[in-house]
Amino acid sequence: MDYREYAPPAELAPFVRCFWTLAGTPHSDSPERILPDGRTELVIQLGEAFDRVDSPGRRERQPRALFVGQLDGRVLLQPTGAVSTFGICFHPDGASAFAPWTQQETAGRILALDEVYGGEARRLEDAVRNAADHGARVGIATGFLRGRMRAARIDRRVRAAVQSIQREPWRRMASIAEDAGCTTRHLERTFLERVGCTPKTLACITRFQRVLALRDARPAWSWARVAVEAGYFDQAHLIGDFRRFSGSTPALLAEDFTEMERLFVRTRR
Repeated sequence: MDYREYAPPAELAPFVRCFWTLAGTPHSDSPERILPDGRTELVIQLGEAFDRVDSPGRRERQPRALFVGQLDGRVLLQPTGAVSTFGICFHPDGASAFAPWTQQETAGRILALDEVYGGEARRLEDAVRNAADHGARVGIATGFLRGRMRAARIDRRVRAAVQSIQREPWRRMASIAEDAGCTTRHLERTFLERVGCTPKTLACITRFQRVLALRDARPAWSWARVAVEAGYFDQAHLIGDFRRFSGSTPALLAEDFTEMERLFVRTRR
């Protein structure tokens, strides 16, 4: 499958990491595993909708337009045909600029877009699906976000903490809060509002994603070395995060990396 990213215009760059597209036919009939990466998304299927697999033999067809809240565990999706997807990937604290709700309210949930944006969502979906090309889709999505910005601003303390966590996810939260100029309790509260999870959870997800990227880039490395390079103090914590975020052990995940999973790990650093 072909995954591509498109840079946002300057006024959206503080909030939007990228616009992206995914197209092609999966090489396997197995469900695709979507793992937490610390970011929220707006996703519109240009082709067939995906089925969400809750358990073996139990599927539910998803809407074509979705708001994906801050995930804290894996999601299994089954393509129902050729894949053609357009998405908006926000920075960890970016989606709050376009939402009249706190990010904690949508954390761990995948919602039909019209549940959160009403009639605007249906107009956006129609416009994106009927656009001539991806350049036009980026323009349409940009216009939608511009219209939704609520005197958009970045909370400097939250952004400073997010950037610190992304650089050094192993740091103590008290130290990160002190550098951001606030108390740990205040940082946790504002993170739930603007990111959808606590700073500690974002750090765990960031460290987990580092492991995935390192394992993909350095398959010959032992899990012990990968753990150390990613900032884990021991393999027990690594195994705990794998079970929490992927539902499997590190060894199993390495053997069974899904196609979409590998694409996102390789590109979304």
